[in-house]
Amino acid sequence: MRCVRTVSYSYIVNGDPQGHVIPSRGLRQGNSISPYFFLLCAEALSKMILTAEEGNVIHGVKICPSAPSISHFLFTDDAFIFFKAEIDECYALKEIFEQYERASGQLISYQKSSVSFSKNVKRDKQNDLAAILEVLRVDKHDKYLGLPTEQSYSKTEAFNFLNERIRKRTQGRQEKTLSAAGKEVMVKAVVQSIPTYVMSCFELPKHLCLEMHCLMARFWWGDKVDDKKIHWLAWEKLCVPKSEGGLGF
Repeated sequence: MRCVRTVSYSYIVNGDPQGHVIPSRGLRQGNSISPYFFLLCAEALSKMILTAEEGNVIHGVKICPSAPSISHFLFTDDAFIFFKAEIDECYALKEIFEQYERASGQLISYQKSSVSFSKNVKRDKQNDLAAILEVLRVDKHDKYLGLPTEQSYSKTEAFNFLNERIRKRTQGRQEKTLSAAGKEVMVKAVVQSIPTYVMSCFELPKHLCLEMHCLMARFWWGDKVDDKKIHWLAWEKLCVPKSEGGLGF
């Protein structure tokens, strides 16, 4: 706690540091040791869940009878917790959350949280258990950490949100808004970075990649809804490095 109580801040006003502020509510978000404090708290939450699982208070999920039980996933401030759809386990999990909040001072955002159930659980029981947890009941979790949680349905349906995001980024920006250099930066730094994270985890269908290329090509050549311009060069040739005559897309 000395790291918290002995720190002070100044504000930059017209280029000069002004004032002497001593924080009274902990570390600011950008402090270099703030992530370490958060990890210590998250580790305690993980141990509390594991202790409850070892005492058979809650039960995780198994992908097969001989597999180890999985009770939770933690990634930064996102948590994915598995347990049986029983009233006792809901109350036990709620008690763990309340203990964690009292000990760490961190509050769980129940408004942004949700719970989904197996198809074997009746709808009335689902609503009752969701009411105990004070979270929203959903049929399924569409995304976790920005990625689809299920791959049992169409890949086009699962990853079509990438093309929608690219379309939103490129629409409304006419050729008069950005210069050619501005469009180049827009394509390289913004548009082409949208699918990078997803493509590092999943293999996308070819027709989705082709549609992305079409959206970027229309943006580069200045196509409008009612005015289509000639694409003087194939997109594959624009992807060639600049040293070889392309643009490096």
